[in-house]
Amino acid sequence: MAKSEEKLLERESAPAVEAPSVPVEKVSGQDGERIPLTVQTSKRKDSIDSCAETPEGSEWATGAIIIIWYILNAWWNIDNKEVLTKCGLPWTVATFQLFVGWLFVFCPLWLLGWRRFPRASRGVVLRNLLPQGVCHFLTHIGAMIALQAGAVSFTYTVKAAEPVTTAILSALFLSQFYSWPSVIALIPIVGGVIGASLGAQGVDSLGFSWTSFLGASASNLGSSSRTIYLKLLREEVRRLVKSMFLRLPYTDPEAPASPATQTNSVSGGEAAQAAALALAIPRRSITNEILETMPASEAADIIRSFAPSNVFACVILVASLLTFPAAVFFEGARALDFFRRVGGGEDLEAPMGGDPVSARGVFGVLCRSALTYFLWNELAYAIMRRTSAVTYSVANVVKRVAVMCAAIFVLNEPLNATTAAGMFIVILGTALYTHARTKFG
Repeated sequence: MAKSEEKLLERESAPAVEAPSVPVEKVSGQDGERIPLTVQTSKRKDSIDSCAETPEGSEWATGAIIIIWYILNAWWNIDNKEVLTKCGLPWTVATFQLFVGWLFVFCPLWLLGWRRFPRASRGVVLRNLLPQGVCHFLTHIGAMIALQAGAVSFTYTVKAAEPVTTAILSALFLSQFYSWPSVIALIPIVGGVIGASLGAQGVDSLGFSWTSFLGASASNLGSSSRTIYLKLLREEVRRLVKSMFLRLPYTDPEAPASPATQTNSVSGGEAAQAAALALAIPRRSITNEILETMPASEAADIIRSFAPSNVFACVILVASLLTFPAAVFFEGARALDFFRRVGGGEDLEAPMGGDPVSARGVFGVLCRSALTYFLWNELAYAIMRRTSAVTYSVANVVKRVAVMCAAIFVLNEPLNATTAAGMFIVILGTALYTHARTKFG
């Protein structure tokens, strides 16, 4: 998710609707008579991230993207398990994947101007982007350690308990408390994880290990913490946009043009009331109103620069700078030996025993995992732009099932009735939690 997985599910995602008209007053006429003026928010349905209407008939394209997302995510996890089993370097693997993401992908996009470089102040960087990077560091390295130590299916069963961590952190740091139906829906998730853990202990050492459990739990903690900071960042950008919006004149297309300026702008209290109305409705309508009112403004540019995929690029940049010294400290000598063997075309001695494996072959799988890591995260943001939060949440639950099934069948991971029942209960609990959060909050 890694971090893109749950963290970004917390975005505001209520469907855009036409906001109600609100009467305000404007000054008109030579005698300064105040007459009613109706202020109405944007009718556009698109989100700031897409800035375009979803084309008609795109449901098929969205479905295809979701299927490709499942395939890439399952492929990434299977490749991770293969690389980690053969080279045993979780810190090095995590660092390599993160560096490939921002150094060879995001940097060219910024340099070529295909994406806006995030316009963050020093305060935003220190208060939010750096902590998000630390959280992603914990999320990614926790997942790598868990995948090396235990089964992929077991790791993702534990990671499915992330909503529990998010609920606790939201209550502690944001004073946001979930409804009772949502809290009750968390119980089967916890119970399912416990059942799967007990069942995995009875299979063999590859199914369950405390290292795998703690690594997946640390990944959940990092992912949930990143979600909290993402909420705070969204509110900070929202406040900035509000302050800029309130300073703008409001343009009423039905108002008569001023003889002096030949414009139909209304300033002052009318703009403030329009902004107040806009800020009371879903975020996508706010941002679209701003884009329509001031398409070339600084606020619009700031909003676009903080698109989720751009924020993710900054986050993995920080995370990679944290994992690199840790990888040098924990695995420096072994990592150098691995890359030396890759350059010399030598074989590796598999940590779990067995026949030696080609170092270059393992490096090829590592490169593929870095590419699929970037691609499935990009597709996750594309799906977010095309679907509602409910649809994305359901798709994410199904993705976990797809990863578990792929790991069981492709990697022949051990499974017994208790573990299977625990996995089923976790998935069912996650689906119930998604429904409860949508309906009750």
